[in-house]
Amino acid sequence: MSIYKEISESHDVIKSIGLSSLISPFWFLSLFLFNINLYNNSDLIIKIVLCLLLSLSSVIVFLVFAYNIEKPRFNLLDSVSASLVFLGIWKAILIFIIYSVYFFFKTEIYFYWYIVIYFTPIITLSILSFFEKVKSKLK
Repeated sequence: MSIYKEISESHDVIKSIGLSSLISPFWFLSLFLFNINLYNNSDLIIKIVLCLLLSLSSVIVFLVFAYNIEKPRFNLLDSVSASLVFLGIWKAILIFIIYSVYFFFKTEIYFYWYIVIYFTPIITLSILSFFEKVKSKLK
């Protein structure tokens, strides 16, 4: 019961960091599927840290997009929850498509390109929302 009490009384940023780690198993699966050499030759701590950093960075980039869209009514926990749903769906679709390309066409996509493909739409949305915000302020 004390763990639940500590979590409920902790700051929203701590809760958000904890929630953002929920997408880490997807990164672990991606690491296994798309970079088996790194998966086999590295320690568990390196894999976990890499997955947590990629999860946290993807949530932060998506939060920039969410903040630019709904600045006056921005709620951190709600935005993190929405980003986890969106990023989880995006990650599952991307894993399915890229692994299907490998399975059917025997074309291997490396993990580094997978990261680029994963982050490109998210960063593009963040940049477009920023320019839209600047454009609306100029009018």
